[in-house]
Amino acid sequence: MTKFLLYIALSLLFFLKTFSQSQDSIIVSKSLSNFNIYPAAIDTSIVDFNIHNPAQKQSVSNTFLGNLGQEAISNQLNLKLLQTDFFFLNPFNLYYPNDFFFFNTRKPFTLLNYTGGGNKEYSLGILHTQNVNKNLNIGFQYNLINSLGQYLRQTTKNFSINFFSAYSNHRYSLFAELKLIRINLHQSGGITNDAFVTDSSGWETAGMTVWLSDAFSKINTSTMFLSQEMKIGKANKTFVKDTIVVKSLKSKFSLIHNLDFSTNYRIYSEDNTDSTLYDVLFRYDKTKDSINLLKLNNFIGIKINNNSSNKFQLIAGFTNQFRKYFNSYFYYYATDTQFVSNGLKGQLNISKSEKFNICIQTEYTISGYYKDNVFGNLLLKKQLKTDTSFIYGNLSFKTITPDFLEQHCISNHFIRDENFTDKQITNLRTGYNNSKLKFNLEIDYYLLDNHVYFNSEMTALQEKSTFQAFMISLDKNFSKGKFHFNNTMFYQESGNQKALSLPKILLKHTIFWKFPVNFKVTGGYMDLISGIELRYNSNFYAMGYSPALGSFYNQEEKLLGNYPYIDLFINIKLKRSRFFFKMEHLNEGLLNPNYFLALHYPANIRVFKFGISWSFYD
Repeated sequence: MTKFLLYIALSLLFFLKTFSQSQDSIIVSKSLSNFNIYPAAIDTSIVDFNIHNPAQKQSVSNTFLGNLGQEAISNQLNLKLLQTDFFFLNPFNLYYPNDFFFFNTRKPFTLLNYTGGGNKEYSLGILHTQNVNKNLNIGFQYNLINSLGQYLRQTTKNFSINFFSAYSNHRYSLFAELKLIRINLHQSGGITNDAFVTDSSGWETAGMTVWLSDAFSKINTSTMFLSQEMKIGKANKTFVKDTIVVKSLKSKFSLIHNLDFSTNYRIYSEDNTDSTLYDVLFRYDKTKDSINLLKLNNFIGIKINNNSSNKFQLIAGFTNQFRKYFNSYFYYYATDTQFVSNGLKGQLNISKSEKFNICIQTEYTISGYYKDNVFGNLLLKKQLKTDTSFIYGNLSFKTITPDFLEQHCISNHFIRDENFTDKQITNLRTGYNNSKLKFNLEIDYYLLDNHVYFNSEMTALQEKSTFQAFMISLDKNFSKGKFHFNNTMFYQESGNQKALSLPKILLKHTIFWKFPVNFKVTGGYMDLISGIELRYNSNFYAMGYSPALGSFYNQEEKLLGNYPYIDLFINIKLKRSRFFFKMEHLNEGLLNPNYFLALHYPANIRVFKFGISWSFYD
């Protein structure tokens, strides 16, 4: 299936070129969020190009099973609290964030990425987009991760492909995306004895025994997203050079519609059920657990603008949510649950000037499973005297029903049938950003009530007491001539480490030298940077991972962390091509060998990796 979809993607790449526009233009990338379009950049920088793991791109520090494509959850407070609509996709949220990007370009644009390394690890990425005409853009993005892993039972075979399109004229706009995600993993349950790593006896990674010998998990997700807007009003015609007609519409009123449809399922299987790691509830010979979710969200509403500059914008409408869950164990036992929820949603955008913006969002569910769920958000952003700095503040409150699968699930190893009360999350965020000084400071404060988590017995619990958590993050980059020193630092506190375990300190430091190289004979130019990257988090009870549960869980068995991970890298940019060469975990064997990223899941030992990225504009 993976090879077939790759063949389709490459065939489309060559087929679509015949329908492209020939006019010259730079590519424009857009992000669709909160009913509006925002500029977004395609990353073609040489800095941090050596960071090829999608989870590490999203988060400075992660609780991670060790091999590219395996489950991961951020150790950063703000990211750790995020959840997807499908419970079993939560450990892959850093790989597949719920972002929507669209493009507008008069020349075809293609970006190819390839990385490789030890133990048959490689990843491949293809992005292609082009305008069929001035109004219509089409494209696709394909990503593949394939890795054997250094330890037993770490094999990953994951891929995603999404087809997207954007259409816009003076009256109507449409943004559409179809995304397929396929995740296939071998599961180990972790190594059976941490002393394989910590006693420095020279064990080969492939010789370290693991808990599970023939466990597998598979996740398939197919998503269709659509956002459309119809402007109401009279179109104006403008004649250019007496022959070309350009239509424009200064509309104060629009009809909008968003649709989000997905099918999701997870299968967990064991060819020989191992009762030493889990309790066995039904069959001792084999395990085959299956969960399916069908999701359909709709929003229909209106958008009101006070004038063409959009200094005042009001959005209001109705929401409808449909969910259908099917849970079976080896086809012997099955539950089929479905529900519908209806609500109201609104948003108000106010621009007092180009330098001061206010955004107010609200949502309330009036009926169904999510009845009385509330969301409110206030965002203030103020541009300071210079265009290079701004301050912002964000206050949000939400009451949400715990995920259905957090409360109800049956499998060969676990049964959940809970009736948790609604969770409440209050968040206050404020920050200051100065791009000229390469400085960013942010303070995040959370008040958590009825927080749900899995304990060390892998049982879902709800913390009835209210507790606080906060995070302070600081980014500051220094440069002097060819020398650069980039820094990202976090300080965090949790008022209840048993329910929400956090490391107090997270660090990412990159020291590098940038060398512009000129080729006098050819007149060519090349950028080269060479340096080291260090990542570190302080000691804390990092989460464990249960393959049968399909989730991370809290543990109080062992403190993990207080170990630096150092990479040595060289990045090169030559015209439209970028290359990296790096030695990952350079310090392995030089310090106390306590390099565990999750309970009983050690990090990879020292390994060489490389990558190439090549962009085309025709």
